[in-house]
Amino acid sequence: MDTDSKDQPKFGKIRGMLFPIYSSEFRKFIPLAIIFLCISFVYSSVRMMKDTLILSNAPSETIYILKTFFVLPMMILFTIIYSIIARKVGRDTRFNIIAIYFISFFLLSFFVFIPFSKELQLDSVAAYLNSVAPRFKGYWAAIQYWHLSLFYFNAEAWGTLMLSVAFWTFANEITSSKQAKRFYTFLSLGAAGGATLAGLFFKSQSFSLSQKLGIVCLITIFMFVVYNIMAADIRKNPDIYQIEAKVKKTKKKLSMLESLKFLCKSKYLALLAMIVLGYNSFISLFESIWKGSIKELVTTVNAAGGNGDILMNSIYGYQSILNGLCQLFFVLFISSLVANKSWKMAALFTPILCLIGVGTYTVFVNFQDSFAAVLPAINYPPLFYGVVVGLIAAVLAKSAKYVFFDTTKERAYIPLDEDSKITGKAAIDSIGSRLGKSIGGLLVSILTPIFGGMAGIQGIITVAIFIVLALWIYSVCALSGKYEQKLAEREAEAKENQTEQA
Repeated sequence: MDTDSKDQPKFGKIRGMLFPIYSSEFRKFIPLAIIFLCISFVYSSVRMMKDTLILSNAPSETIYILKTFFVLPMMILFTIIYSIIARKVGRDTRFNIIAIYFISFFLLSFFVFIPFSKELQLDSVAAYLNSVAPRFKGYWAAIQYWHLSLFYFNAEAWGTLMLSVAFWTFANEITSSKQAKRFYTFLSLGAAGGATLAGLFFKSQSFSLSQKLGIVCLITIFMFVVYNIMAADIRKNPDIYQIEAKVKKTKKKLSMLESLKFLCKSKYLALLAMIVLGYNSFISLFESIWKGSIKELVTTVNAAGGNGDILMNSIYGYQSILNGLCQLFFVLFISSLVANKSWKMAALFTPILCLIGVGTYTVFVNFQDSFAAVLPAINYPPLFYGVVVGLIAAVLAKSAKYVFFDTTKERAYIPLDEDSKITGKAAIDSIGSRLGKSIGGLLVSILTPIFGGMAGIQGIITVAIFIVLALWIYSVCALSGKYEQKLAEREAEAKENQTEQA
């Protein structure tokens, strides 16, 4: 049954703005939101852990070296493996394989990598390499802390494979286009709750890093259980979930190479890939200069006799808390005003907000002494104000990503055929997102040895950010018309199929 049929009562103005979900849809919406909350909690937690582990032990540029020369190649490999699995097994098996992999790795980290971190470091190897080529110390640190590099990769991979690919592929398969317009924004309530809880949890001094990782393992297992309970209910009661009639077509399944060729030939998917590249390139480039500022601030605080590590944990903890609260604000008060206008307006919300955020951050960093002279006195250097503004800009960008970017991107997949939805989506969300993040990493890893560190390349990175934002906005505008056309074709095809069946 399609819950968006004319037989359903219309929501009142307030209910339509705050929570436009029918009670008959709770059976689908609530477990989806719980799964999303768990994925978001784990994503926010391991993302903070990976950055803290690297920044506490290695130069800040090591993060971007990992993104370029380790994470990207591994994500390409994982995408190929995922595509092979996707052709051989069903939706639930596919999801469970990914979940079991991450559960296994997090347990390995909990029992081995974190408690025996010192013993696993390759200190002698790094010392030799630093004596030979000291300008490449960021590269040698990635080797020295190889187990932390593995943790960094898997934390990044969780956000791509489990969230962008596995969860949204599942949601797209059991949600109609009309229902998605109402559902997807409010599913972000789960993401907001997960991010907020993760921030409070990570900021707490009551738990050690190992204990925090143990909680992450438990939440991941809980998510796995909830998914399989829901999947069993879908198999038992398919009519409740499969609310949109699928048009059956006899079509040859594509190989990975054929799928990538198809991806290159499709202008629709190419524009969608450009949008994914746009966000991920922006966040990678912006975070490279912002995290460089955090590293500089922490070093300055430590040199002055303070505790920079506690400050860094607080920054990341507040980031996750504010992410959750900001997402909640967007969902309750902004999303309905923006999303109900058009797909284009909702899709443009994120890059425009990013443009405002990075512009403000650039002004604060370049004129930090002037701002420090007029703002209230603090116990930290003037750079602290720039870090705080960068924190706000990062929070706005990532909150808009969950509420507007992800939902509009996922809605853009719905009118496509099954090959484009599964294999095309895997290629865009896995390779595309990693390639986008690696653009920032590539610039940083190439330029830092030349200019001697992050401070010398901030101007170049800032210019690159504005170029990326311009291309991102252009791609949204170009895709908008094609999306509306595809949606109209899909609806006409579904009506024709219903007429033939009648």
